[in-house]
Amino acid sequence: MRINNNAGQTFLTTLVVAIVCLVASCRPAENSKTSAETTFARIKAEKKIVAGWAPYAPYASMNLQTRQPEGFYLELFKRMTSEAGFEIEWVETTWGTMISDLKAGRFQVMAAPVFRTIPRAEEVAFTRAVDYFGLSAVVRKDETRFKNVSDFDRPDVTVAVTQGEVGHEFASRRLTKAKLGVHKTGDISLALVDVIQGKADAAICDSWTAKLFAREHKDTVVDLFGDNPFNRVGAGWFVRQEDTTLLEFLNTAIDWLESSGTIQDTAKNYELASFPK
Repeated sequence: MRINNNAGQTFLTTLVVAIVCLVASCRPAENSKTSAETTFARIKAEKKIVAGWAPYAPYASMNLQTRQPEGFYLELFKRMTSEAGFEIEWVETTWGTMISDLKAGRFQVMAAPVFRTIPRAEEVAFTRAVDYFGLSAVVRKDETRFKNVSDFDRPDVTVAVTQGEVGHEFASRRLTKAKLGVHKTGDISLALVDVIQGKADAAICDSWTAKLFAREHKDTVVDLFGDNPFNRVGAGWFVRQEDTTLLEFLNTAIDWLESSGTIQDTAKNYELASFPK
């Protein structure tokens, strides 16, 4: 009897260990699947979506009177959520921390326009492009050294950029000889102010920001590539890579916003000439 009891106990112990190992081996896959499915399921259940944004007028900015975010991309996002019956909880982020903030769960989708680049696509899942942008550079009005982008790539040249903004990514990759003055802020215009103050020889940013800044400071600076922006790239929203159902919903929404004429009509309201053809 003692031998039978020991054999029975051994069998039971082995069975329990096998079951525990089986459950443990399956758990990561189940958790990953649940995580991917529940983000959009939670949004639908709560009728609320948490959206990140960063200052980038006229595409995203804070209305100082209402203290609510507004702008071309955010208005499109609001139209989408209105059609779906979702409320929006806005969370302000910066261009340098937007990806880490998304991964940390501060928001579920980045709603301000973000340039779709390969390094960023390694970290997040982008929607299809909502709009298209290019890069340009602001220099002082009396500056004669620069005719093309490669002219910036010199040890005696300082280029101001904003951390996390696509101009920063371009300069880090293509202007390896130049000195970079990196602003850790959500306000892209601060890098351009460096040119006026003599802290930088040039500032690289998106072509729309460069155009507006040069127009407001026409006696001091010029938009060097205003007629022919370089490094053209699409911009869209992004989510976590595992949130495939949410991504499909957003892509469908962008298709509807475009086919219904909402993107084009909204762009006209903001006097924007750039929208999908």
